[in-house]
Amino acid sequence: MSLISFIGAILVLITILVRCGGGLLATGLPPMEKINWYPTSVANLLGAAPVLIFCFAIQAGGGIIIGGLKDNSPKNQRRICAGSFAIVFILEIVVSMSAYLFFLDKTPQMS
Repeated sequence: MSLISFIGAILVLITILVRCGGGLLATGLPPMEKINWYPTSVANLLGAAPVLIFCFAIQAGGGIIIGGLKDNSPKNQRRICAGSFAIVFILEIVVSMSAYLFFLDKTPQMS
């Protein structure tokens, strides 16, 4: 099941990158004065929680991977965990920024 969830998450990430990244390449970046570089309220920040949680879903089965390492030393486990966290963090930043910049004016404000 973890492989299926991993593949599903990767497919969604690729779809978002193709749709939003391609749209940004075609239309260009929005004007800088329209971009909010920090959340305007706690509600807006919490409204993004499902997207943030979804990006971390690609780590499904991490415990199984750590348990199945040939070199099961704590040093190697820390290296693998740090590397996977860095990859997921970079993916999250790229996907979230491309989606935010693409849909900037096209989503209604939370009330």
